[in-house]
Amino acid sequence: MGGKRKLRVKAPKSIMSVLPRGSWKIPAPTAEILPLQAKLTPLLKRAWPNGKETDISGLTADLAGLWEVSRVHIILVRKLLKMADGLDRRRLQDVTQDLDVNWFSNASGHLKTMKRELGRFKNSLYAAKRRQPESRKWRKA
Repeated sequence: MGGKRKLRVKAPKSIMSVLPRGSWKIPAPTAEILPLQAKLTPLLKRAWPNGKETDISGLTADLAGLWEVSRVHIILVRKLLKMADGLDRRRLQDVTQDLDVNWFSNASGHLKTMKRELGRFKNSLYAAKRRQPESRKWRKA
């Protein structure tokens, strides 16, 4: 097996001026959010041309946020698997606390807001299907 893959992201200057020097590294799942949102936004705007900007940006943020939740989940489960040889009670408490926060705080917040936005998006897709012939599917602008 190869070494661990590290994703290095340069923190914005605005953040560097506020945070202490040791905390400038951005965790990899968090660093993936902005590029993911940058790819999702134009796609959702094409697919939902009559959608409100707030609904599109909210859906984009929730999709990217759930991406981050899933990535953090994978990292935490890997930490658990590494404890197979010997359980460290303190580390186990830390991981279970992180799992709790990740799923019951972070994920639940995204799921709650996404339910409304995703419902609107789905309704617009079904309405567009009734209005347009099948040959005019999601053309790139």
